[in-house]
This record gives sequence, C-alpha cells and structure tokens, in this order.
Amino acid sequence: MNAALAPLLPKFRTRCEACGESAEAMLAQLPELPPALAEQLGEDMHKLAGSAALFGESRLGDTARAVEEALRLTGEGGDDPATPVTLAALLHDFQDQLARTLDNIG
Repeated sequence: MNAALAPLLPKFRTRCEACGESAEAMLAQLPELPPALAEQLGEDMHKLAGSAALFGESRLGDTARAVEEALRLTGEGGDDPATPVTLAALLHDFQDQLARTLDNIG
C-alpha cells in the first residue's frame, strides 16, 4: 500500500465494517427487500467500490459493485432483476471477500 494512504486506512476499515453490517441486515430481511435498506446498501457499496480500488483491494470492489448493480436493477424493476437468492449469493460473496480484505489490512 502507498504510504500516503496509511492515514486513510482507519476510515476505509470503518467503511468496510459498516458495509458488512448493512449486508448482514439485508440478508436478515431477505426475501423481503426493504426499499430504504436497499437504497442505503447500494450507496454504501458504491462508495466502498471506489475506496477499495484506491487501496488496491480490487476483488472487494468488484463484489461490492456486483451487489450495487443487483440492487439497482431490482429497484428499477429492470429486465433481469436480482432474485432474493441471487442477491443472497452476492451478499455472501461480498462478506467472504470483506473478511479477506479486513485480514489483509490488519
């Protein structure tokens, strides 16, 4: 990691942990998809995807982006909205990658 980013690491860790809590809350609600929770989780995942790229955690960013996109499609009633099963799988993938990232950054 770039030494200039070291002071930002605590904020990144906090963002990671908050997204993990939001993902857990969404999993507890499925198959229901509360609009407010879905919107907040989508926003959080969007921010985390950008932050993850900055810290070289591209896999975390990719999984966060996949969750964000699934939530967006579902919220818009898109052609192929994510089913609760698909969303649950994406959220579990996100949680797995999040755990690896948190281990990596210490």
